[in-house]
Amino acid sequence: MLTAEGVPVALAARIASLPTLAQATEIVDIAGQTGGDIASVAAIQFGVDSIFGLSALAAAAAAVPATDDYERLARERAVETLFDAQAGLTREIAAGGTSLDAWQEARRSDVERCRTTVQAIAASGLSLPKLMVAAGMLADLPRKSA
Repeated sequence: MLTAEGVPVALAARIASLPTLAQATEIVDIAGQTGGDIASVAAIQFGVDSIFGLSALAAAAAAVPATDDYERLARERAVETLFDAQAGLTREIAAGGTSLDAWQEARRSDVERCRTTVQAIAASGLSLPKLMVAAGMLADLPRKSA
């Protein structure tokens, strides 16, 4: 898209990588908190994103209509909740000293139920209430094992 607007390819690629780079601080923090190595925690972080489609959901949330300041705040809070949930899941998995695959297998029914519901919500035409339900489900997932 950026290149279609005349942005040089190298610059467009750097701009496109910014959302991924923004997660670096979170990854380093989680690695420090859990004693995990940064590469392993990064793999978990991006794996959690992939399983639940968090980046795509957050990107779609930007197009969710907000008719007043409160709806905009609710939308922003729901997106924050998505990323807080991602960090919580990453922290849980890294602290457990297990792989993402092993965690997913151990939590198969919870993970599948949440993933399926989030995908259905995203595919059904995202609205503010649906976004909030998806964010809430994801936020509750780490707590279910505690």
